[in-house]
Amino acid sequence: MRRTYLLAFTIYFVAIVVRLLPLTYSSLPYNIDGFSLVNIAERTQSSGHLIPALNDPNLGNYKVPSFATLLVILSDAFGVPPLLLIQLTIPIITATSILAAFALVRQLTKNDTASSFAALFLALEGTYVFFTATSIKASIAFALMPIILFLYWKREDNRRRALAAFLLVSLPLVHHLSSLVMFSMISLLLFVDIVQWWRQGTLTLRRLAVEVGLGPALLIPGLVYYQLVSLMYLKQVEDPRQVVLFLSVLLVAALVQLSLSMPAKLGPWLIAKRKRRRWGRIFDEKVLYPVAVFALLVVNQYSNVFAGTIQTKPVFFLALAPYLVLVVVCIIGFNLIRHTENKFRPLAMALILAPFSIMIFAFLRGLDPFSFALMYRTYDYMDLGIAICAGVGMAFLLRLAKRTSIKAVLAVGFSILLVLTLPLGYRSADLYDVENATAQYEFQAMTHLNQIGAAYVGSDQRLFDTMAWYFLQNGDMGLPYKIIHGTGLGTYDFALVEAAWTTTGAQEHPLPNVVVDSTKLANFMEENNVVYSITSPLGEASIIQLRHT
Repeated sequence: MRRTYLLAFTIYFVAIVVRLLPLTYSSLPYNIDGFSLVNIAERTQSSGHLIPALNDPNLGNYKVPSFATLLVILSDAFGVPPLLLIQLTIPIITATSILAAFALVRQLTKNDTASSFAALFLALEGTYVFFTATSIKASIAFALMPIILFLYWKREDNRRRALAAFLLVSLPLVHHLSSLVMFSMISLLLFVDIVQWWRQGTLTLRRLAVEVGLGPALLIPGLVYYQLVSLMYLKQVEDPRQVVLFLSVLLVAALVQLSLSMPAKLGPWLIAKRKRRRWGRIFDEKVLYPVAVFALLVVNQYSNVFAGTIQTKPVFFLALAPYLVLVVVCIIGFNLIRHTENKFRPLAMALILAPFSIMIFAFLRGLDPFSFALMYRTYDYMDLGIAICAGVGMAFLLRLAKRTSIKAVLAVGFSILLVLTLPLGYRSADLYDVENATAQYEFQAMTHLNQIGAAYVGSDQRLFDTMAWYFLQNGDMGLPYKIIHGTGLGTYDFALVEAAWTTTGAQEHPLPNVVVDSTKLANFMEENNVVYSITSPLGEASIIQLRHT
């Protein structure tokens, strides 16, 4: 047991260190959504209540208040302002999710090796690192979900059932998408149990009512709450046709879940007879799924699959290269889970199928920016299921290796491949044309602009959203377009521009970056008054007072 604790906390330490890397660039929130949460926390501290104004730009985050409330509690407890505390808090919370995942996999597999490599996968895998290192509400949900799943899996104990029920009811106040994913996971798990009880002749109406009422139905109050507070994301999918589409996709996923939860009848290729075990047969039909995803990314390089979103950049495929090996390990683990006798197969399958079904729904509902956002934000909820497969796969490969040197190569190689995926989390500007970090010089310029008392400010999407959410600044993000076309500039009294707009472009996520011609930007600055300029090794920002004012 001491060895298990040592492994868990070593990986926990690694996870924290990796998630603290944004602090080497800036102490500010890694992701502009964090500024909204900080603003809510600061105003709650000063006013003593959590009540927004109707026209508050942070109104959406007030409706899901758990993260901001936690930030207030921690800030009061440690005496650190929320703005400085948030990026230190995120790694601790999200690394705790990896501890929870380690404990979950350890309980399921009873194997230190499998649980260690599953947790290591979550600690270092690039896309999961991004979603668990950024200042977002889902951070708490990522920590809670493995705990909820474990408690629900062990719900024969009434105390665990009660705690799982409490957390399920509370989850909608933590994060909306996490609630939908958890609803889908619980529904898939319960569907398998119901079919099993029906086959055993132990299914009764009372038992069905109790299981549904203390399972999936517990998320219904959250939907009612979202309806009462008019959560904008709910409005995007509340059309009856979309509800029917989602439930239809979930039903198909339940049937697939039922099939995958049963032991496969054919022996897997990796544990077949010795004379048939050949590494050349490692790519079975399951490799078609990542191949299909890769093909979709290739198509998106030349034509936008989702209208109005960015195209795949060639450098993105280089960042994907480590997954060519990692996916093999995951397929090995998946096949072993499917073909060997174990009790946790339904849970492992639900962890993958539930978020996958939401992604399929997003794809089918329409190729628009909202569907795009729903797909890419849902993907990382699959990571827990994929991590279990990776952990089981690595445990098998290490057991297969006879020599200690080969075991070391496999373990170190797996870790290096995971480290090579980190650019997906921290090089977003290069890979997606989306800068998530806010530099100190940019924030200093925003602070100065706020002190001026500008009535209406123009900038790009990233800078303006940061100003609007943290400083409650009025304005819009259309300045780059208006500089290019030379019209509509009369609406602004001040503007915040960056020199990088002429090279990497002004950020307009989820739309592609807008590159402003250097001559047009220079003319705009010359025709108006530059009242403030700040330069750092990271870039240059200027505040422009328009002369017509």
